[in-house]
Amino acid sequence: MSPTSSPGRTSQPSSAFVSAVPYRVLISRAARDQLRGAPPLLLGYVDGILAVLRVDPDAATAAFDIRISSNGLREALFAGGRGFLDFRVSEEQQQVVFVYDVTWLG
Repeated sequence: MSPTSSPGRTSQPSSAFVSAVPYRVLISRAARDQLRGAPPLLLGYVDGILAVLRVDPDAATAAFDIRISSNGLREALFAGGRGFLDFRVSEEQQQVVFVYDVTWLG
């Protein structure tokens, strides 16, 4: 048995290990304006979410969930439902994540 495996458990490699090229994150002017002067707690959440999206925009974590609408717009829900970050993933344009909107209900 290898040192990284344990009996009865298997794991699949995440897409973070499949792709060596990270996603580029572009933030709309509207979202930047929403973050200007935002409370440090919100900025910390958004920084963490963007760090995950750069590696694997399909990954939800313990810190946030992702909902995908029928038109492909995705929404990260965080802070127990008090925060929302709307984004779209474009594989065609060299792996880009476009962030459109940030909502904070504080």
